[in-house]
Amino acid sequence: AKEEVAIMNAYFIPQRSLRAALAKAARRGVRVRIVIPGETDVPPVAHASRHLHDGLLRRGVELASWPGMMHAKFAVIDRVWSTIGSYNLDRRSFEHNLEAGLVVLDRALGARLHAHFEVDWARCRTVTRDELARRSWWERRRDAFWHALRYWL
Repeated sequence: AKEEVAIMNAYFIPQRSLRAALAKAARRGVRVRIVIPGETDVPPVAHASRHLHDGLLRRGVELASWPGMMHAKFAVIDRVWSTIGSYNLDRRSFEHNLEAGLVVLDRALGARLHAHFEVDWARCRTVTRDELARRSWWERRRDAFWHALRYWL
């Protein structure tokens, strides 16, 4: 990525290598934005994901919470490279589930998906480090617990 990475993903527990790549892109000046669901049908996954949010924000990744359930799974890089599929950004999708994904290198599709992302981003609530810092000790421990068990979720 040279300009922007835009991701919408329902179950977002990326492995360390992907988190590092996103942080590296942000350090290079690439705008990295990720939309995550505000509500979930699998609370342990939401807790495991939330455990990573502060680290991503500290590294320059922007996070926003969709108003409700979300099962979108797509990404657009520099309005040229796009992917849409059934996979989540978690270990289970990469290693165990039967998932399908379409990857397209096309400016027209990239521009259209990016336009949809902008509309969706505007509907979201920004996730902030201050908000995360206000979580109770119990909430932080619960998130860490589920993150430790993420391989079994």
